Amino acid sequence: MTFSNDLFLLMVNLSQLRNKEKIIQLFIESMQEVFSPAHFKFVKDNEKNEQDLLEIRTLNATYGYIGVSSFVLTQNEAKTQLHNAVQMLATILDHLEFDQRLKMEGDAFEKVAAERFSDLQQMIGELQAAKDASLNLINDLTSEIEKRIKIEQDLRQSEEQFRNLFEYSPLGKSMTSIDGVVKMNKAFCQMLGYSIEELENKNWKEITHPDDIKESEEIVSKILFGREESHRYEKRYLHKDGHDIWAEVNTNLQRDSNGNPLYFITNVNDISERKKMEEDLKESELTFRGLFEKGPIGVAYHRMIYDEMGIPVNYLFLDANQSYQKLTGVNPIGKLVTEAFPGIENDPFNWIGTFGNVAKNGIEIRFEQYLEVNDRWYDCVGYQYKPDHFVAAFLEITERKKAEQALQENEEKFRKMVESFPLAIHLSVGIKQVTEYINPAFVNLFGYTIEDLPSFEQWWVLAYPDENYRLQIAEEWTKRVSEAIANSSTIEPMDVVITCKDGSKKYVSWAYFSLGEKGYSCGLDLTDRKKAENELIDLKDALEIKVIEKTNELKERVIELERFHDATIDRELRMKELRDEISRLKSTQ
Repeated sequence: MTFSNDLFLLMVNLSQLRNKEKIIQLFIESMQEVFSPAHFKFVKDNEKNEQDLLEIRTLNATYGYIGVSSFVLTQNEAKTQLHNAVQMLATILDHLEFDQRLKMEGDAFEKVAAERFSDLQQMIGELQAAKDASLNLINDLTSEIEKRIKIEQDLRQSEEQFRNLFEYSPLGKSMTSIDGVVKMNKAFCQMLGYSIEELENKNWKEITHPDDIKESEEIVSKILFGREESHRYEKRYLHKDGHDIWAEVNTNLQRDSNGNPLYFITNVNDISERKKMEEDLKESELTFRGLFEKGPIGVAYHRMIYDEMGIPVNYLFLDANQSYQKLTGVNPIGKLVTEAFPGIENDPFNWIGTFGNVAKNGIEIRFEQYLEVNDRWYDCVGYQYKPDHFVAAFLEITERKKAEQALQENEEKFRKMVESFPLAIHLSVGIKQVTEYINPAFVNLFGYTIEDLPSFEQWWVLAYPDENYRLQIAEEWTKRVSEAIANSSTIEPMDVVITCKDGSKKYVSWAYFSLGEKGYSCGLDLTDRKKAENELIDLKDALEIKVIEKTNELKERVIELERFHDATIDRELRMKELRDEISRLKSTQ
């Protein structure tokens, strides 16, 4: 292998090392091996005292000297090779120093860069924190702005709502300043009979009843000094026309954030009607108490008693008025019903169960019932006063029941008589004449049953199919019946033509009389009589025609007789004249 190749490989190997002393050492050893027996050594710059030195130098730096035996330098080729080798060593050391310096600078740079990076990181962190803080601040500010905007919007909306609620509320509302000037809404002004303009800058005392001002001042004082937050009370206002307005007032004080009073907000509800009702109720209670104690109606207050299954088995009389005791003949107060009326539990009517349903379930009842134990009839009303307590009020109706029974018996007799009566009878109720009964003669005469005629409204259409005739008859009939009901009298008989169910016609004369709300229409069939009358009329007409004919015939005969008479008289006159003439002639002879 040539020196150049060996030197190249040596330099390649040396360039891989990172230690300057090791590189120089290996270089010297390699040179000694190549140029043996020459002696080589490294000489530092401050130790150069030998003459045969090869400077390890580049353009930028010196790295020491290679001391070498002098005989080597006398050989030109060896000297050149050695100079080249030293120069290459200088280049390697220069590269090493450059790399080391570069590494140091790189390390320093990396350190500085790390420090700067750390500073930057810290700065970035601080900036990020500042950014986050700024963003948070911006977000907070944005949120605060949004909150402020929303608060302002809510405040405006709330103010608008409050204004609308204040101005358009159907309830009277007012805002009163601390010095007493009151602003009222439309409903409050209308309550007092004023317009809003008329009540501007008014003091609340000017519209308050004089007797209620002192109490109102005391309430205002309590609220102003914090002894109360609000107060509900009743007071009187003065209406524009002078009468009192009773109102339920609820007032509270609005304060600022420091607790200073701003104004009073007051709700005013007109309770004049309620006050009137309360007064009426008091009067009613007094009246009721008077009726309870002295009225003709028997009234008793009870508590229901149940068995373990919750079934009503008895009830206790807690109170009863004098009329109750008078109508029953019993003072029941403090007694059970089975004690006050022994045997009532065996009465066919379940008195205890009936009133038990009232006391337990709160239903109201009214009924008429016979009580066997005292042989009396009662019209009873029952209602729940509170759970398991009930009030029963009643009138004795024994005499009325007896009268009704007698009336029922009479009606039964009357019905039997009516059913056998030959007249068509229609029993109706009220001005509209709702059908209650028609007798067999009615059905036989016209063919209509009670199912066909629930009222006269159907009767008109069926009996008088011709509309004009129907309207004429209905108007006249209704007029007469109304007068009869009003006067409890009868009507003049009214003759009409009825169309029967089979289509035939009947001539009927109707009469009507009323007994209370009930009306009786009685129809007499005039068909045969009308037929006979028509036949008589026809006969009369025929006779009249015959009389006229005979009269005319007689007139003609009279005329002929008159003619004959006149002719006879004329002949007799002529005969007389002839006789006279004959006599005269005879006398003249």
